[in-house]
Amino acid sequence: MTVYKRSGAKSWSVLVEFGRGAGHRRRVYEGGFRTKREALAREVAIKGDMANGSWVDLSNTTVGDYMKSWLHQHGHNLKPTTVQSYSANLRNHVLPQLGHIQLQELTAAHLNDFYATLLTQGRVKTGSDKGGPLSPTTVRYIATIVGKSLQDALESGLVIRNVAVAARKPRTSREANQKVKTWSGPEVARFLESTSEDRLHPLWVLYATTGLRRGEALGLRWEDIDLSRGQASIRHNLVVVRGGLEFGSPKSGRGRHISLATQTVNALRAWRATQVAEKLAIGAVWADPLGLVFTREDGSPIHPDRVTDAFRRSQKTTELPKITLHQLRHTWATLALQAGVQPKIVSENLGHSSIRITMDIYSHVLPTMTSDAVARVADAIYGQDL
Repeated sequence: MTVYKRSGAKSWSVLVEFGRGAGHRRRVYEGGFRTKREALAREVAIKGDMANGSWVDLSNTTVGDYMKSWLHQHGHNLKPTTVQSYSANLRNHVLPQLGHIQLQELTAAHLNDFYATLLTQGRVKTGSDKGGPLSPTTVRYIATIVGKSLQDALESGLVIRNVAVAARKPRTSREANQKVKTWSGPEVARFLESTSEDRLHPLWVLYATTGLRRGEALGLRWEDIDLSRGQASIRHNLVVVRGGLEFGSPKSGRGRHISLATQTVNALRAWRATQVAEKLAIGAVWADPLGLVFTREDGSPIHPDRVTDAFRRSQKTTELPKITLHQLRHTWATLALQAGVQPKIVSENLGHSSIRITMDIYSHVLPTMTSDAVARVADAIYGQDL
């Protein structure tokens, strides 16, 4: 039995070994003690519990039991959408393959095999989907969940090390980030022209000229928009949680202010007139107490999935390359960078938590930006006519 303090740690831990024979010896760890005296007191208590038969062997805790408890304990610190995502990934991937393993016996080799399996046959079979591989990005996300949970297990003294640190996460190639599918400026113009009679045309204009996320546009309220100044405050995000709709904060956790182009302001003015007419037509049953900018004909919020479906249908009337609604956000960012907008401004407009994220996603734009910068400096030195 040992009381120790890990290098760099602020707390003390207790290591308990019990059982006879090399193949039967077990280890139990408890940590988080503020002082050595507290750790020694716990050592005495453990010894007493073992002697009178009241000791509960935490080493029998499985990965599955721990992960369920971990999400339950930490879920209140996470966004509802994050809890839903973590829960789905634990239920569909982690628990079926790792749940039976005892937490203290989990190794990096277990995790390496787990990640390799996900990369080859990790997609859940549902209906017409016969399964298949998960993308490296998705597997890295699952690995992040596992790593966070095991780090908490380490800090709680349930394990002596976080084996996820030694495991090999799949790499996402730089080429994958370079294959962001977007439209050109003329293609965006063609789409907006072809959908000018769509009820949601003003929403398409807003997405195309601001790069807002799907839920951020749907969470906008008229009080967030100043049409006279051409500005909008992004404070809310409409998301789907357990089949229902909830309003939360933007993905980065903080609001931001963006500028609106003249064309966007004009589209929103026209939309407000349409919404007022719909409200007058439906009367007292209007279902919008929040003053949302974009609503259904009865004033209720527009489900994000309905917007995605509507965008997909709108493309069918054009001969443009097919892109997703989120790729319209990528389109705005790419066009902005190509137009010479500073990456920091683009990053702030997109609501990224750091400029590094922006540059990683849009690395395909960098070579052109670098060439333009080199040419401009040369022009400044030698003159454009030389």
